[in-house]
Amino acid sequence: AKCGFYYITSTNGITWTTPVQLLNVNSVAANWLSPRFAYEPETQTWHLWYQYLTNTVNHRSASTLAGLGTASDTACTGVFVSLGGAFQEFEIKRVGFEWWMVFNDRINLMLATSADGINWTSAARPLLTPSTDPSAWDYAANPVVGTSLYKSGFVVQQDGSGFQGKLWYTMWGLGMGFTTFDNHWNH
Repeated sequence: AKCGFYYITSTNGITWTTPVQLLNVNSVAANWLSPRFAYEPETQTWHLWYQYLTNTVNHRSASTLAGLGTASDTACTGVFVSLGGAFQEFEIKRVGFEWWMVFNDRINLMLATSADGINWTSAARPLLTPSTDPSAWDYAANPVVGTSLYKSGFVVQQDGSGFQGKLWYTMWGLGMGFTTFDNHWNH
């Protein structure tokens, strides 16, 4: 079976190219989690982040998407070290001139920021915590055993007065929720 990262492209969102292998990870595939790709238009650079063995996030960058396949790994610093590897699943986006990451600290969804995509600083408080309402679908009756917030995705829109963010999230196998945050959220 094929195991690796592949990419396809489209000029219209309907017709797609044949998959092109970006990186063959047969030997380490079981150890790679949450690959995230992003393009930085200011520097015309492609970025790849992936979680390795659940306690390290590595970063690669290249001027082309195909170049990520042979680029060197750089271990990210900051939030991952402070949590002692107690994180899973993350999403990364370019917001203004910095990188934003929403990640799971095994209970909450946290926000971290980085100027370079390598050195990260986590917000002092969670972006979102499980509900304390027993009737809510995302109730945190036992966050360790399986009701912690898990995968997330987000978008951020900016205007002259600040930003408005939208966050989609799941619980461990229990469904999907949605919330918003804005520049009044003090991180």
